[in-house]
Formats: sequence, structure tokens, C-alpha cells
Amino acid sequence: MKQIMVAGGTGGVGEAIVRALLAAEHRVIVPSRSAAKLERLRRDVEGTPAGSGNLVTLTGEIGTVDGAHTLRERIAREFGRLDVLIPSLGGWWEGGLLDATPAIWDTVMDEMLRTHYVFAHVFVPVLCAQLGGGRYIGIGGGAAYHPIHRSSLVSIAAAAQLMLTRALRLEIEDPAVDVLELVVDGPVRTRDSAHLAAPDWITADDVGRVVVELVAHGRTSDPATHASGPIVRMRPPAHIRSAVR
Repeated sequence: MKQIMVAGGTGGVGEAIVRALLAAEHRVIVPSRSAAKLERLRRDVEGTPAGSGNLVTLTGEIGTVDGAHTLRERIAREFGRLDVLIPSLGGWWEGGLLDATPAIWDTVMDEMLRTHYVFAHVFVPVLCAQLGGGRYIGIGGGAAYHPIHRSSLVSIAAAAQLMLTRALRLEIEDPAVDVLELVVDGPVRTRDSAHLAAPDWITADDVGRVVVELVAHGRTSDPATHASGPIVRMRPPAHIRSAVR
């Protein structure tokens, strides 16, 4: 059993990652500033085969340096080491690039990019300092490669977040610390998007299954994925892509 922290574990993709990790019998630590979202997550996993016995929910602010440090100190004090870090952080924004005000730019970049920086800045040193290192698995989107019309800021933030992970891997010299990025290259069917999802959308549970393999092995055998160095790109399964063409 590994001890895993999932930042953004109350989100649509994050909650599926949490469920999959619990089913694989890992202990999963999920921080959130929203007590209501944490309660919903606990209700979701209660009574499932995974159960909630290995789920640890912590109310706190992961998006600020001070808040993240407070969480880090509490985790170290109460739970000890962290084997795996998974930031499943982000959001959405619609509008033209030239229509976005500087204030909107700051808000989107704070939510979709700065949170990844703060998480890495505060928690990756934990992996570097502990015996045996650990693994960092960033979760990103295909907008890093393909600009999305009328959601330009999302695409810009996604590309920068992918580069953050690549730079992090380049700069960490400890071979015991493995840095990966799972790029989910397509829209994802989550609990909240199920009503508008098309048949070829990747499901959040599919993402969760791939993450479990990455946690265990640092690689995945899923046929919907393609690895290029530390970057693992996940697309809808081929039989689904061909069926909807």
C-alpha cells in the first residue's frame, strides 16, 4: 500500500482517480478548501468495494504557499511519508483571447497554472528529502497540444503546465524521484458532464485505471495510451474512435 496525495481529488476527474486508487488498496489523502466537496467524496466511496477506510480528507488551502505548507506539516506529523503526488487541478473558461481582460487572465492562470506550481514547490521537496524518493504524476489536458477555439486561456495554461512538469523532471537530479505527466487528450465524461458527453469521450474511470498503473509501475499497458519519455498521452480507445466516425 502506498500513501498518495491527490490534489483536486474532489473534482470530476480527481474523484475517479481517488476511487481507483482506493480500489487498489492505497491510502489516499485529499485536501480541499471545501468541506462540502470532501463530504460528497466520502459519501461516494462509502459502501463501495474500495470503502472509505483508506480515504483521508483534509480541509485546507492547497492553492496558496502558506496553506500548502500548513497541509504539508500536518501530513508529515499525522501520516508520515508521501509516496506519490498527483495534482489533478484545473478549471475552465470560455472567451476569446483578445476579449480577456488582465484580471481574467490572472484569475485563469491562478486557478489552472499557479496551483500546479504551488503544489510542486511545496510538496516535491518532500519526495526529494525522504529515503526512497517517490513519484509525481501530473494530470493535464490535450489543450496543451491543440488550442481550443474560444477557450484560449485554457490552452495556454495547459501548455505551460505541461512544460512545468517537463522542467521539473529535468531539474530533479535524484533518480529515486520519478516525474511523469498524463495528458488526457480529449474531453472527459465525469459525473457532472455525463449529460452532454458524446460516445467517444474518455471516461473519468478510464483515467483512474491508467493512473493506478502509473502509480504501480511508472508506465501503463492501456492500449489507449502512448508514452514519449515522461509524457503519457491518453486518447479514446481505438474501437470507440472508429465507431463514431
